[in-house]
Amino acid sequence: MAETEQKAGKLGFYAGLTALILLLILTLVSWKTPTQDLVKPLAAGVPLAGPSAESTLGITKNERAVTLDPRIAEILLQEKGTINLELEPGRKLVIDFERTVYEPPNIASVRGEIRGIPGSLVLLESYKGAVAGEITYPDGRRLQVQITDRDGKQHVVFQLDDDKMVVDHALHEHFKTEMHNAFPEGKVPEGNIISQPQLPWNQTVPVPGMPWFTTTLIGTNPWPQLTNVYGPPVISLMVLYTPQAEDQLAGLLGIQTRIRLAMSQINACLEKSGTSAEIRLIHTEKIDYTASGSLNNDLLTMTYGVGPVMPEVHSLRLQHRADLVSLIVESSPNNVMHGASWMLTDFVPAPAFGFNVIEAPYINSSVWVHEIGHNLGCNHATNDVGGFINGAFNNSHGYRFSLTTNQNTYNFRTIMAYGPGRRLGYFSSPSNNFYGVPMGNNTVANNVYTIDKTAPMVGTYLGGGYGPPYYMTNTSTASTPPSNNTIANDGRTVIRLPSSRLSRQLIRLPMNTSN
Repeated sequence: MAETEQKAGKLGFYAGLTALILLLILTLVSWKTPTQDLVKPLAAGVPLAGPSAESTLGITKNERAVTLDPRIAEILLQEKGTINLELEPGRKLVIDFERTVYEPPNIASVRGEIRGIPGSLVLLESYKGAVAGEITYPDGRRLQVQITDRDGKQHVVFQLDDDKMVVDHALHEHFKTEMHNAFPEGKVPEGNIISQPQLPWNQTVPVPGMPWFTTTLIGTNPWPQLTNVYGPPVISLMVLYTPQAEDQLAGLLGIQTRIRLAMSQINACLEKSGTSAEIRLIHTEKIDYTASGSLNNDLLTMTYGVGPVMPEVHSLRLQHRADLVSLIVESSPNNVMHGASWMLTDFVPAPAFGFNVIEAPYINSSVWVHEIGHNLGCNHATNDVGGFINGAFNNSHGYRFSLTTNQNTYNFRTIMAYGPGRRLGYFSSPSNNFYGVPMGNNTVANNVYTIDKTAPMVGTYLGGGYGPPYYMTNTSTASTPPSNNTIANDGRTVIRLPSSRLSRQLIRLPMNTSN
């Protein structure tokens, strides 16, 4: 009898233990199961905050207002996970993701793929409870979700319309003529200003965010050595924006989530293209600047530190040791293109020209990565406007190609090429294929090769092997770009005394882009 009771007790114990284990398993399974109904149409009677900035410019289609469950922002803070999103009516997507960036306690970027759709790319941002994101399908179609109110409660889902984001080539030529008249012979008024390595001898400089890596120049010659010492291909980026740009992108939460989404887009493009480069966001700030309505003028004003605000940009750049600086301005009907930047025309460093400008509604298209491509020495396709100029190398051009299927021909282009055609999220390279068609060649179109060469150089402008630029003192308060070896506004513009060995023009006129 006692033995029977003992066996019964053991059976009861094991049964209870089994039940407890099953309960734990069910709990874990339910916790891991993707949350449902996280995206809902905007409820009837709720005032619409407004359309997206992209919609006001007519470059979207199938836009609809939605509300996102606050749990999405919390889910995206996990190191990895799965989430269900129904961004398009009747099309539920199961997304597996991993976290790529985390700023405790409530800022994260994640990258993932749609389950069952190989080659898809999902980028989602969680910023202080606000959410934004993009889904790219293998054929290049792009679906975005963006904030439309200052509280981050309302969102819109839309598809970017590739056909509406192509600027007619006739306008390209008109713009080219306009720029030619402004700068005869395609030159900008920088004289013989040139940038040189600026690290003092025998000084070791850590790379921000990479404490295990340092660069050191050793020598006795007080002038820069002939062999440059470059660091890893990690480029530090400072992003500034105007109050009007912030308003155009639905306030602080809107512009901050969009900036971080853009960083994820740029780095995903660099990675899947096969480059080793990485852009690292090191600082964002609103500056009290009113855009001129001309991206070229804004670029020149920022580069040369003209006016009461722009000298502070150079101080901020030094403070945060930003290799490149981007300025986001509000859109203007005067701008035919939507971004402007300086392009390297040789494999020579030019820290004083590490600037670009982008119109706010286009920062999550492909404009921003296109402009950074120019900063890295990449140019347009050879038959595009400005394509006759080489970038850092002879084969530093973008690429445009066609794909024929079922007797229909479709046009496509890489990041640096103008339309027509859908722009794919790749830099040109013969090593990359789109449904069997190479997206470049070794002769003229290999941006991946260019970036792998220039990124370590650009990444040491201020963030690595170069120390602070030297400043010349001048009491001039000139309101126009300075001539050679002079500066504007109390000496804060970065310019260098040219050496006879490198006394030549490095930078051509500002390169421009449409999306």
